[in-house]
This record gives sequence, structure tokens and C-alpha cells, in this order.
Amino acid sequence: MLKEHLEKIAGNYDYILIDCPPSLGTLSTNSLVAADYFIVPMQAENFAFIGLDRIMSVSEKVQKRMNPSLKLAGILFVKLVPRTKFSQAVITNLSNNEHFKNKIFSTFIRQDIALMESGAFKQSVFEYAPNSRGSEDYMDFANEIIKKYEIFK
Repeated sequence: MLKEHLEKIAGNYDYILIDCPPSLGTLSTNSLVAADYFIVPMQAENFAFIGLDRIMSVSEKVQKRMNPSLKLAGILFVKLVPRTKFSQAVITNLSNNEHFKNKIFSTFIRQDIALMESGAFKQSVFEYAPNSRGSEDYMDFANEIIKKYEIFK
């Protein structure tokens, strides 16, 4: 139903982005059925690979059964503290992985209190803290995805 509704209104928009919760429930699965591309936000943490493995497994099933055109646009590191050895190790590990090495965005979203506060005040980070690292990172990411993948043209 979501795919059908989005098809009706797609001509009115340049892009339609669906931000899903960090679980693989009904909204996330339906969004994959309706999507052309998906982005995996990932934290450089101990259990991050488990989450990545789960979303890739679900996306493969959705691709086989309901949406053969579904593609991974890339992996976006979020809440990243790039100086830590663990963060660097996670990035290196994925960069060397045959399936993901060309799917890691060069832009990453650094840990920034403005991102948490903006959500608490029900504002975008661009409204709440337009000069913050978070707003800068998200703007850089938007520019990267449009330029590198040209998926929204």
C-alpha cells in the first residue's frame, strides 16, 4: 500500500525520503518494498555488524520477493567519533569487505549534541543549530549522495 501511495504522489517531489526506526518492523519492511534505494545508518560499535547483517538479510529477501529493483545506496556512519581506534577499525573492516568496500559514504555524521537537542525540541538540526557540526555533516552527506550516486535525478 505504501508503494502504491508513493507512486501516486512521486511526480510532485524531487525526492522522497523515509526515515525508519532502528528496527526491522512493518514500517521498515514496507519502506524497502517501496524504495528504489536504501541507506544503512551505522554506528561504529560492538554490535553494529549484527544490525548490518540483519538489514542486508531482510533487504535481500525483499529484493527477491517483492522489489527486484531495490539497491543499497550505501552505509552512513552516524554518531561517529573518528579519532577512536575502534571507529577506525570498524571503518577499515568494512572498507576491506568485498560486499561493502564501494558502498561506504565518505561523509560521516559526527557525534554532536545539537543533533540530540534538535530532536528533543522537534526541529530539524538546520533550524535548531544551523552552524553546528551536525547540520554541516548532513548537508555534506546530501551533496555526496546526489553527486556520487546520482540516484535522485
